[in-house]
Amino acid sequence: MSFLNKIQILFLTCLILSINSCQTKTEFTNQKLVTQGNLLIWHSFTNNDAQVFNSILNEYRSIHPNVKLVSEYVSEKNIGDRLITQSQSGFGPDLAIVWHSDIYELIKKSVIIELDAQHINLSQYLPVTINHIKLNNKIYALPFSIDVQVLCYHKKKIKNPAKTLSELLQQSKTGIKVGITSDFISSFWGVGSMGGKFLDQQGNLNFPKVAWSQWLKWLQQANIEPNTILNEEKPLLQEAFIKGELDYYTCESVEISELKNKLPKNSLGVSLLPRENNQPATPFIYTEVIVLNKASSPKQQQLALQIAKFLTNTEQQEKFAIQAESQIPVNIKSRVDYRLSPIQAILFKQAQDGISISLDHFSKTQGRVGKRGNELYYQVLAGEITAEEAANQMNQLVNSINQENRRKK
Repeated sequence: MSFLNKIQILFLTCLILSINSCQTKTEFTNQKLVTQGNLLIWHSFTNNDAQVFNSILNEYRSIHPNVKLVSEYVSEKNIGDRLITQSQSGFGPDLAIVWHSDIYELIKKSVIIELDAQHINLSQYLPVTINHIKLNNKIYALPFSIDVQVLCYHKKKIKNPAKTLSELLQQSKTGIKVGITSDFISSFWGVGSMGGKFLDQQGNLNFPKVAWSQWLKWLQQANIEPNTILNEEKPLLQEAFIKGELDYYTCESVEISELKNKLPKNSLGVSLLPRENNQPATPFIYTEVIVLNKASSPKQQQLALQIAKFLTNTEQQEKFAIQAESQIPVNIKSRVDYRLSPIQAILFKQAQDGISISLDHFSKTQGRVGKRGNELYYQVLAGEITAEEAANQMNQLVNSINQENRRKK
């Protein structure tokens, strides 16, 4: 067979097969607005968040009446796996809102498209979210909203929420019941209160062994108090808080909608996580992101990108933040009058002190830091090893990972 015939066969094959299988990146060459079509959207919003999200979709429908949007709820726990299963079978949503921590697996399974940077204005998004949508300098999603830990409390029981760790511990000794989500990742916020930073000025992993050791000692002390509960099962703590069995609860911003729905009106208080010695708490930041299904047709993908841009424009981000009161906008031009929304003011301020771990770091560590951190965390609380020993072991692991990555460059 001649070389020319081979080229002709290859060309015909690419025409017959789905264009996605012949491209590593989806190029939207026709940038004209798609004004009609059907689109399936998956999300995990509940309660008021879901109502506000659907109202935003209704606004898009009113502007583009020939576009039919079908919005479907899929649980946060299952949405990633279902997207992989259905996409690999040629089905699934055209657009899905997932956590950025799901992206790495979605890329590995080749079920979401790489977005063309020429058609996306990344400068409109908060910088902390950009490293949650890029892997190896390639873009695989658009940021939608931010989740961050804060301190939830019952207003009727707590008049002056604790601002420091010392105050929180002192209040627990007077009978105030405190619930702290306790695993390595969920409780890492206290390391910042001890003056530690997980990333250096260049954004490289830098384990703060002294601060983590001090934080573990504080947790050991808190664990002794009968009114302080450390538990890794967030649903159990949330349920206890809703029942009034806990006065404080280290909640996440995405839980606020459900908490407001289940608690008496105006009874939920939200405050910054406790600091210490004028050092702010530094919780990990998570970003809800919009991904596009590789199994969808090019026209569906283009329509999905249009809707993704609509969902992240200034007006819709402001609407979602103000009306939901549990979402932190990712569009830097969004303006929210925090005087009218005290909860939003707290969320935004807490997010400014948060830690944003990039997908590149996630891919390099392969979950080893979190897994080993959990093991050592529980050993310290059980009294099997000292906080200093655990911190030294974690520091050695992070240094080893950094050395591995330097050798690969």
